[in-house]
Amino acid sequence: MLISNHCSGAISEKINMSYRSPRQQPAFRRRPSLSKPSFSTSRNDLSFSGRIRASRRTIFVLENINLIVNANLLQTVVILDNVTSGIPSNAFYNSSNLNNITFGKYVSSIGDRSFYGCANLLNITIGEGVNSIGVESFSNCNNLQNINISNSVATIGDSAFINCPSLPYIVIPNSVKIIGNNCFQGLNITSVTIGNYVTTINNNAFADCVNLTTIVIPDSVLTIGDNVFSGCTNLSNVTIGNSVTSIGSQCFYNCKNLQSIIIPDSVVTINNMAFAETNLQNVSIGSGFINAGSNIFYDSNIQHLTIKGNYELQ
Repeated sequence: MLISNHCSGAISEKINMSYRSPRQQPAFRRRPSLSKPSFSTSRNDLSFSGRIRASRRTIFVLENINLIVNANLLQTVVILDNVTSGIPSNAFYNSSNLNNITFGKYVSSIGDRSFYGCANLLNITIGEGVNSIGVESFSNCNNLQNINISNSVATIGDSAFINCPSLPYIVIPNSVKIIGNNCFQGLNITSVTIGNYVTTINNNAFADCVNLTTIVIPDSVLTIGDNVFSGCTNLSNVTIGNSVTSIGSQCFYNCKNLQSIIIPDSVVTINNMAFAETNLQNVSIGSGFINAGSNIFYDSNIQHLTIKGNYELQ
């Protein structure tokens, strides 16, 4: 095991820790508090570019991270406050035993697929310096039960939390402006809080969240993408903010419990089949509506329809 010098002014070195027998590493017999570093990965080792302190199942990251090769036996990662870089893409990909990650205050970003497939990760508090969460960064974290997104995050990437069935709710802070495609698709969440500075909700963001019953889209949102709430079969209460200009194709498709909707004056365009196959009975459309896609209320059960403007539905 090669470890960089921890003395003052030491230059960060690449650390390559691979399994060696106790006979090759007598230091571990004299220092029982550190277990032998046996890591199982595609390369049968764990590699860091940066300075760390490590035992068999715990790593303390002391300096900026440049490279991490997946370590399946890791259980705990602690990133200290003097780390100012982002977590690289694929950093802990499929680290199935990882159950605890502590972010330092100044970690700047979470790379694509950084924690993809960390099946035993239960709770995450995103560090207060993180400004972006990458594509599929927590995808397939099957046992993730709580995610606390800090009020510094501006962007949540595509599919960031897809296939995380144990999450019961989502709170998106006011700092977030963009919610990526498929970001929370198919989750078992019962509630979502969308921050007051989100401007864009991209395609499929909450599609197939069958336990979701209520959604409030804040006044900051300008566009709602395609299929955003498609397949949310228990969604019954929807509030659309007063700045939304466009509602995407099949946005509320197959929302079987949706019975009424008020579309504000700001909405100019309602795209194809946006409210198709719902149980809508009461619909009010604001004065700004001028562009209608095809079959926007296809196979719905509308009994009362009010259009404030001069547009006539075909």
